[in-house]
Amino acid sequence: MLKKINAVGLNVKQVRRHNRKVILGLLYKNKAMGKAQLANAAKLTITTVSKIIADLLHEGLIIQRPNISPTRGNSDGLYTIADKPYDILCLSVSPTRLAGVVVDSHINQKHEARRLSIAPLSGAELIEDIVRFYSKLKQHNQGRPLNLVMAVHGQVDTHTGTSLNMPQAPWHEPIEFKYLLESRLNAKVTLDNDCVTLALAEKWLSQQAPNDFCVMNIDYGIGSSFLINDEIYRGKQFGSGQIGHTIVVPDGKKCGCGRYGCLETVASSEAMLAEIRTLIKHSVNRQQEQDFDHLSFEDCVALYLQQDSRVVSVIERVARILGISLYNFLLTLNINQIILYGSATQLGEHWLGKITEQMYLNPFESPNNLQNQQMLVQFGKLSEDERLMGIGFLLVEEALNAA
Repeated sequence: MLKKINAVGLNVKQVRRHNRKVILGLLYKNKAMGKAQLANAAKLTITTVSKIIADLLHEGLIIQRPNISPTRGNSDGLYTIADKPYDILCLSVSPTRLAGVVVDSHINQKHEARRLSIAPLSGAELIEDIVRFYSKLKQHNQGRPLNLVMAVHGQVDTHTGTSLNMPQAPWHEPIEFKYLLESRLNAKVTLDNDCVTLALAEKWLSQQAPNDFCVMNIDYGIGSSFLINDEIYRGKQFGSGQIGHTIVVPDGKKCGCGRYGCLETVASSEAMLAEIRTLIKHSVNRQQEQDFDHLSFEDCVALYLQQDSRVVSVIERVARILGISLYNFLLTLNINQIILYGSATQLGEHWLGKITEQMYLNPFESPNNLQNQQMLVQFGKLSEDERLMGIGFLLVEEALNAA
């Protein structure tokens, strides 16, 4: 949680601002803490923490409440983030599905998550779907003000709140979500790429994520996001950190991004499914009446777990390509932990082992050296509800940056 800083060149004002951000971050993450607990977690003196707390109380950013069961470190009461006069709808948006959950300003879940299959043919129809979804959840929330925070599939301009490109959508035009929805809903709208919000969910809600890691969502596409030194890495381009659009097969299949041979065209669940369908159709007796065009990725997973040789050949070749890609890409950034989500994780631990095995085949270092560096690839453990709640931490990050 704590971010290392290099004190060289920092003035007193910058150090104070950093320390404020650390204290607020601890309160968002742990919900309520005593003064001594904050000092210990932040590695600051009680005197420094007392001054920060006094300022935050004066500004109304935090409140103090008595502790009915005092223990060491919180006998003077507990501090918590001040309530906001609104709740938050955390909404995941793709061209085929909306999923949302309402949380309070502390990112505590208030109601059961809701999910809706959709089939919009244009950006305007998607806006209408979102407005209806929002209206139903606001009504269920007894009309309490409801800000909207969105995780959007594809490329997002966070400065203008615009979806630039949404893969698998039947339209290609940008959608000005922030402008259009704020004018319709009379509520603040914030949005970002869905893999960015997945990284934030890992940062704030998971116990397995360190300060530096990569989350990778391997589904019908491949998305990824990096957390480096406790901050989302964005770079100057909206697609920074997108492993799925690194080229692994020169002159390969055309990708949705317009280039050819991207990792996504080989290693996404959709790409694996297409190759398996073709392979199976060409390896069976034509008199067989099975409709392989309707073979699902879940069917492929079952065949892989049954060790069907045709499926194994495709799936494990993909694992090798993923292992090489992750090693080449992540070694450059010195990130040793990769957390995988998406439908491909159904392939299980054996498939995960094949990816890791390939990452250790570095001709310049022994596998033992790489293992000692704790270069780990593992499946994510957050539930879908937790991943939806993680979207709300976009507002937390916004508040911390403004502190």
